[in-house]
Amino acid sequence: MDQYGHLQHIQALQAHAAILAFTSKSAYIDIIEEYLEEIPPFPDTTTVNCHQWRECRDLALLAVFYGAGVKVSQARRLKRNAIAKSCNFVRVSQGPVNHDVFVEILATSRRALAQWVRLLGRLKVPGECLFPVAPDGRPMHASSIFRRVRMRLEQIGIAEGQVDRLSPQTLRNTYAAIRLDRGEHIDMVGAPWDCRTRYHPCGIGVLTWFGARRNDLFRGRQ
Repeated sequence: MDQYGHLQHIQALQAHAAILAFTSKSAYIDIIEEYLEEIPPFPDTTTVNCHQWRECRDLALLAVFYGAGVKVSQARRLKRNAIAKSCNFVRVSQGPVNHDVFVEILATSRRALAQWVRLLGRLKVPGECLFPVAPDGRPMHASSIFRRVRMRLEQIGIAEGQVDRLSPQTLRNTYAAIRLDRGEHIDMVGAPWDCRTRYHPCGIGVLTWFGARRNDLFRGRQ
């Protein structure tokens, strides 16, 4: 991206700052975290119906976007062994050469992901895909992931007045904002995505842009 292109990118982010993220002072963060903390145990069986499958999978999707800040394309490629046994970290392939990086999973998301991995094992779902569309092991399409995450956010009460914010990207940006708000250095937050400088030319430079304009982030109902 040339200097002019970068300037356009920054101006676009400034113009749409209100839809970038929920922050730790937002009531919407409280809704998501309370939901993830109070989830019931996943079915302890070797068979599930379609409704149970979607409920468990979609909850795990919400957990990985909110709790690890991955992109949709990365979520589609995640394998089951990418989740650490402790559920503290997830291994994500990054960049054109697909080198592996280890990303911290927020504590509130770990239980949902751990239960999902165990359920896949009990059901003996074929393949290695972490988020199959069905128990036959086929990976989900990106559009399906976007739609299911949006539906889940609507179900837990974040739809009112926040339609433009209901996306995996908002949850990804929120993950970065939470880590910044708890005092982590901007380079530590952006390092797993190679966003170590404020003017990184890649599109995900929004993570480093947070450091300069945090007061412009969406703060919801306080």
